[in-house]
Amino acid sequence: GGIWTKLVTAFQAMLVVSFCLVYLVWLSPVVFALTAVAIAVGIWVYFLQEKFAKSHLVEARRHEVRLFGGVGDMLDGFKELKLSQPMAEGLIRELDWNNDQARRHFVRAEFLFYATSIISKAMLFLLLGVIAFVPAEYIGTRPAQTFQTLALLLYLVPQLEQMVNIVSPMMQAEVAKQRLDSLDTALAREDVGRIEGVGFGEGLRLKGVELDYTDPELGTTFTLGPID
Repeated sequence: GGIWTKLVTAFQAMLVVSFCLVYLVWLSPVVFALTAVAIAVGIWVYFLQEKFAKSHLVEARRHEVRLFGGVGDMLDGFKELKLSQPMAEGLIRELDWNNDQARRHFVRAEFLFYATSIISKAMLFLLLGVIAFVPAEYIGTRPAQTFQTLALLLYLVPQLEQMVNIVSPMMQAEVAKQRLDSLDTALAREDVGRIEGVGFGEGLRLKGVELDYTDPELGTTFTLGPID
C-alpha cells in the first residue's frame, strides 16, 4: 500500500506543478524560463546519479542474498558448526562482511537520493533569492506580481519534493524486480532438458552417478555421489 500511496501523491504533485507552471508563464515568462532551467538542472542531476545509486542498490541486494544464504547455511549445518570451531568462525566472518557491505551500499544509495533532493531544493531557493532581490523590471514583472511569483514558487517546493521522493522506492522496486527476473531465468534453465512422462518398463540402474552443483549467487557447492 505504501508505494501506491506515494505514486498517487507524486501524480497529484505532478498535476499541481503543471498547472502552476502554466500560471507562471502568464505571470512572468522570464521567471518561468528560470524555473524551467532550475528543474532541468535537477533532472540532469537525477540522471547523473541514477546509475551510481542503482549500482549501489544492486550490490547491496547481492550481498543481502549472500547474507540470507549464509544464515540458511548456519541453520542447516548447525551441528557441523558446533563440532568445527574454524568453520563456525569462517561463516561468522563471512556473515559480518556481507552485512557490512550490504549496509554500506544501502547507505551510499540513500545518500545519493538525498543529495538529489537537496540540490533540487537549493536550485529553487536560489531562484527565490534572485526573484526577491533583483528589481522587478529585470525579470519582466511588476512589483505587485513579484509577491505572487514568490508565493507560487514557495508552493511549488513541497510539490517538487513529493515528486523527488518517489525516486528511491521506484528504483528499489526496479532492482528487486531484476532480482526476481534473474531467479526466474535461473529456474527456467534448470527445467531445460527435463522430459515429462518418461516411463520405464524395467528397473532403473545407476552406476557411479555424481552431482557437483555450485550456486552462482551464494558460491556454495553441493556434491552428491557416487550413487550405484
